[in-house]
Amino acid sequence: MMTNDSIMNTPSAAPETIEDRHARRRERTRQAILEAARIVMGRSGAVAATIADITRQADVGVGTFYLHFRDKEEVTRTILMQGMEHLHATIASQVRDVPLERSLTATIRATCDATYANRDLFSIAYSNGMFIAFALDARERLATFLTRTLEEARTLGLIEADQDVGLLAGLITGMIDYSVLQWLEHTMPDPQRVAAQIICLLRGGLPMALLAD
Repeated sequence: MMTNDSIMNTPSAAPETIEDRHARRRERTRQAILEAARIVMGRSGAVAATIADITRQADVGVGTFYLHFRDKEEVTRTILMQGMEHLHATIASQVRDVPLERSLTATIRATCDATYANRDLFSIAYSNGMFIAFALDARERLATFLTRTLEEARTLGLIEADQDVGLLAGLITGMIDYSVLQWLEHTMPDPQRVAAQIICLLRGGLPMALLAD
């Protein structure tokens, strides 16, 4: 049982300072600008979007924008960097505890869902001329994860020892890459249909009649 003395001797949290409140408010404003910029750029493209459009969406003054960011280019790069980290973390969280035998299909489904939900990031990168670098980063992260999964499967004898797991990972990643390009132009097919088609192809392959030498 806690006595009055022990209560008196229990260390309390340090009181919040004016600087703490200012820092928290500043971070909220910064994130509001980033969220507004993502909405505006996702709607009209990174080139067409203006700082005035962004500050209007964020309900802040233009001067406030320049307290947080040097220019529109810095905002764009920050959106893409944060978006990629969030995309990667979302996929990783969904497959972290999945058994190896389900890891590949779970990764394909999670990646299709996450990239579809965040396709505005690819659109922003495309409209700003940064698509290749952004897409290559996304592709490298996915291919690296798939390579580790396939290497573990090969070690356990689940796939043939002579399989080039790096090439396999790249080919699977390429199928998802194609879907991302389609989603930049259209909203269909939906991500789960894409995932199901990729998994079906990996499971059964194409008919032998189409693969004669």
